[in-house]
Order: sequence, then structure tokens, then C-alpha cells
Amino acid sequence: MGNSLLKYLTFILICLSIFVHSNVNAQREVVISTDCAVDDLRAICELLAVKEIEVKAIVSSDGMLHPKEGRVKILELLNQLNIKNILVGEGVQIHKDTSLHSKFLMSVKWGETLQNDKKSVPADEIIKTVTENSKNLLTIICLGPLTDISAFVKKYPELKKKIKKIIWYNESMQPLSGTNYEFDKEASNYLANSTIPINVVSNLHYKNAVLSIDYFNDLDNINNPYSKIISESHKNEKIVSAINSGYFQLWDDLLPVYCLYPNLFDMEPLINNPTVTITKNYKIEAVKEKIFQILAQTYSLENNIVFDKFPSDSIAFNYDVREIMHTVINKYGNDEWRVCVLTNEIHGHLGTYSIIGAKMGMYARDILKAEIDRIQITSFAGSIPPLSCMNDGLQISTGATLGLGMIEVINDSVPLPAAIFTYKEKKIKLTLKKEVYEQIQKDINDGIVKFGNLTQGYWKLIRVMSLKQWKELDRNKIFEMQEL
Repeated sequence: MGNSLLKYLTFILICLSIFVHSNVNAQREVVISTDCAVDDLRAICELLAVKEIEVKAIVSSDGMLHPKEGRVKILELLNQLNIKNILVGEGVQIHKDTSLHSKFLMSVKWGETLQNDKKSVPADEIIKTVTENSKNLLTIICLGPLTDISAFVKKYPELKKKIKKIIWYNESMQPLSGTNYEFDKEASNYLANSTIPINVVSNLHYKNAVLSIDYFNDLDNINNPYSKIISESHKNEKIVSAINSGYFQLWDDLLPVYCLYPNLFDMEPLINNPTVTITKNYKIEAVKEKIFQILAQTYSLENNIVFDKFPSDSIAFNYDVREIMHTVINKYGNDEWRVCVLTNEIHGHLGTYSIIGAKMGMYARDILKAEIDRIQITSFAGSIPPLSCMNDGLQISTGATLGLGMIEVINDSVPLPAAIFTYKEKKIKLTLKKEVYEQIQKDINDGIVKFGNLTQGYWKLIRVMSLKQWKELDRNKIFEMQEL
């Protein structure tokens, strides 16, 4: 009774926790707009450290530094990191006077001093080039005033549709206030009414958003070029003094984390303008943890429910599973690996048909481009093992569980390794290829003849056979597909 209860609870926990969405590692194409304050440097380094974010361009805006000065800082940073494929644009200067912090900010080291500076290109032209050449919608991450984004939209209104959203740091939207807003109120008001979705991330003045000297000392211990740039730049005498005084906080640092982990932030649309959403709260310690993970390259973008990150250390797996782990991941991807691991754990043993079901469900989602928990399944695998074991893999790989009422098992016909998958207006039938099915049946029957049914020797053979088929059966090649 105890073992049955434990197995049931394990099943429920994992079913609730690990239905992973497809394409979690898809590239996010972004353009960064910055006025080159110190927190901008931190935020840009964090964005550059994420391999799933493709920074297409960085443009300097007129705020803490004039655009001409900011452009130099951006180029120095990219030069330090030896990055050559990011376009750099110079924004419009709208303020005659320099900011009070200009001299100090110019003393902050972003990278190696430039020897040969190329001719500058206007920011709106850079954004135009990126939007025209990109096949995907762009996210614009704005760390300063909205001047150059506004100028781009006004000049090229037909390209507005290429902007997925703007993520902007500003202190307050109710009422409208904050340094970035004050630098260019007109641009902010214009974009707020442009129908482009704007996510406004704010600090909200939490005491534990302060960044202590210990925070930067911990960053110094990360052996990474991005964290090293942040660490070295923050050894500036004036910055150290500001840190010790408790002045430095999570400001623009919030935006990279929001970009990757929006669920850590409570956002709310403005009642009178629902295209604009604003921060109401966020999990500060979680944000700090994510920043360290990003800079240390230990972050995960898995869209799990309970686990932050699925176990990736091979030592966590049994030795025989460990032996195939890297081959399987390299051949079929992390998503299929996770689904098959969970299927086998829930199923209670390594089984061929449960793995077949997992691979079939993954293949159906690939074809239908379906999200988790959205596919309706009719399974023809019946309710008699071993073929019925396929149903466990189907549920785990698609989220179409018995509990959700999204899978039906047909029992009034001859069982077959086949299932119908329905998603929106599409319906397909997948059937395990005859030659694969016959080989599996032969291997199982040979095992029964040799060891007897359900004996210790039988289960050992099934495990060895399942590991082999897990590694060798490609979900893209073992099923017949019929459109219904």
C-alpha cells in the first residue's frame, strides 16, 4: 500500500511539474536602446550573456550621456567582448546641456578604448535596417528615454507592425514620472498611444532591491567575461562609494530578467490604455538569483511548473541511462529527453511502448505545432499491456491526461500502436511503422521464451531493449502519418 501511494504521489507531482512547452529555447531578437548609465552597462552585459537572445542592434539615446558619447561606450563594450555582428546607432541629441552625471559616467570603463572609430549611423536608420531584414517580430528593450524608438515609428509607420513589444524601464506610469520619462515626455506619450504593446518595468522602491558590496563581490567570483566587465567597471572609486552608501539598486537590471522570466513579475494593464502594462510587484530575491545564473551561464529557460531546472548532471541518472544520455539529447533534443525520462519514471520501469508513446506524442506536437495540454487524443493501444503502455507516454508528452479528459482509449477493436491527434482544426493519425512494430513484438516474445513472462531475466532484457530503442528510434522516421 505504501509503495502504491508513493508511486501515485510521484505521478501526480511530475505530471503537474514537467509538461514542457515546445520552442522554449527559440531565439528572441532584440534591439537595445540605452543612455549608457551604469545600470545600463549591467543590463546590456546580462542580455549579451544569454545565447537565446540575439541582440541585433544597440542604439544610444540622449539621457544620462549624449548619444555621441554613449555610442563610444557601446563600441568600447563590443570591442572588449570581440562582438562584431551587432549594429550600433547614434540617437538624436535633444538636450543642449549635459547631465549632472556625464563626467562621472564617461570615466566608467565599458571596455578597451577605440583606436579607429567608424562613421556614426542614425539610430532610426539602424532600427529600420534591422526590422526590414528580420523574419521575426522584434522586441525593443529600452533602458533610457524613448526618443529614438518614437522617431523610428513616426518616420516609418509601416514598420510598426514588425515590433512585437517594447520593454521599458521607468519609475512610474501612475502618475507618469521618472528620469527616463522626464528626458523625453513627448516620445513617451506618443508611444503610449501608438498601439505597440509596452511593458513598463519599475523598481517600486523596495529596500531589498539595494545592491550591496557583497553582491558585487559575488559577481567578481564568476569567471565570465560579462560578469568581469561589470565587476571591473564597478571598482570605480565613485561607484564603490555609491554602493557603500546604499544608492545602487535593481533598476535597468530588471529588464533582462523580465525578458526571460516574466512570471516573476506581477504586471497589470492600464485601465484606460490596455496596451500598456505596468509592474505592480516582483520577486526581488528571485530576480537577483536569475541575474547570477545568467552571468554564470547556469540559467535555464525550461518552462516547468515545479522544477526550476530539470536535472542535467549525468550523475543524477542510473549508470545505464547515463551511457545513452548525451547521445539521445544530441540526436533528439532536450524536450524529448525530459519527456522520456518522466514517462519511464512514472511508468514504473523502462518500457519500449511507453517510450514509443512519448516519441509519438512529441512527433504529433511537432507536426501540429501544438502547445502542451491542447491536443485531444484517441488511442488505439487498448488497455492490455504491453501495448497499452503506450498510453502513458502519450499523456506525458502531450499533457492530454485522463485527469484533463483529453485522451480516450479505444477498447472495442484490435489494439494497434496508433493514435489520432486533434488540435484546433487539424486532425492526424500516427501509426508505428509495421516493420518497427513487428521487430519490437519479436524481441518481446523472444524474451518471454528465453526467460519466462515477467521474470527477473525478462525485465532485465526489457530494460536493455528499451534503452537501445530509446537511443536508436527517431520519432521523425518511425511513424506513418495520415491527415484526417
